[in-house]
Amino acid sequence: MLGISELRQTKVFQEFYEEGLQKGQQIGRQEGPRKVVRKAAKKAQEGRQEGRQEGRKEEGIALILRQLRRRMSELPEELRAQVSELSVEQLEELGEALLDFEELVDLENWLNQLQRLRQQVLQQLEAQLGQEAEQWESGIAAQVRGLGVSQLASLGNALIEFTKTTDLVDWLQTQTDDS
Repeated sequence: MLGISELRQTKVFQEFYEEGLQKGQQIGRQEGPRKVVRKAAKKAQEGRQEGRQEGRKEEGIALILRQLRRRMSELPEELRAQVSELSVEQLEELGEALLDFEELVDLENWLNQLQRLRQQVLQQLEAQLGQEAEQWESGIAAQVRGLGVSQLASLGNALIEFTKTTDLVDWLQTQTDDS
């Protein structure tokens, strides 16, 4: 029997090795650009999706502000700023709620209710998840802050079943899947 070092010295081994090396390099040259193209396409798709979402938000803000101005005359800058900070989901809910508004105080009450509910749910999450809640990524906290009134209420009810942050992440994922 030949040892490993002697086997490597044989012409047959060297030919197989060279052939394998060439095939590996050829596959690498073919697969490398494909991976780069796939990554670039994925990034472009994410950019388009983010752009569409931002466009929806800007249009939603403009529409809601026009509707509020028509219904209640000019809005104070503070309220305009608060409306401009709302997520798309929150803007959609406000669009429905403003049909029942008669005075500026109705808008103020709606915004205050949203703020109270958001704070209440965030406090419940922190109490429920304890130390783990302190380690949230800013993205998770931003997602919770962007939930609409009905989603916040639903999250408040679902909280009793959460034992770890991944439960919250899963719940948030189902909300974005449903939208």
